Amino acid sequence: MYNFDKDILETLKKSGWQENREIPIHNILEYYEKIRYVCNDMQLKFLKNFSYLEITFENPHVKKFPRLKNIPVRFMLYPLDAAESVFRMRVRDYEIHFNKNMIPIAEVPTEEMTVFLAEDGVFYGGFDESVIEFGNNLNTVLYNLKNGITSPIIEVEDYDDENYDLDREFIKERLRNMKL
Repeated sequence: MYNFDKDILETLKKSGWQENREIPIHNILEYYEKIRYVCNDMQLKFLKNFSYLEITFENPHVKKFPRLKNIPVRFMLYPLDAAESVFRMRVRDYEIHFNKNMIPIAEVPTEEMTVFLAEDGVFYGGFDESVIEFGNNLNTVLYNLKNGITSPIIEVEDYDDENYDLDREFIKERLRNMKL
């Protein structure tokens, strides 16, 4: 099913994951539908297997930056939080640039990054116009985070198309309904 390195598998199990884990995700799918994210079977399976886990690693940059000693790297697989942390318009830019649908699945707070799973199984991390390609499986993503391995930054431009108007109206409606 999934192939994980021994240490990554151990970390996943500590976070509560198990081989046959399958959780209900109807609330995630309802929100995705509302925001107009499209999921394929592979993405749905991933959400059922890994949503609502928090995977923590010792910060790999401690040797270089001792002040990070008590600040772990957290990979927070909370798809609803991830979806709410990024504007749909920005994700649309990523989708246009890479020519594939993506869904927000996680956050890495120490990197101020939202993590996306594309329809072809590739994981991306994004912050504003900057995106990195993490790899094509969760083991690679977690290995890279654990070891402080970075990928080249890809700058994604702002695309402007008719779909933006719909997204902007949705965001305006959300802002009007927020209780401050």
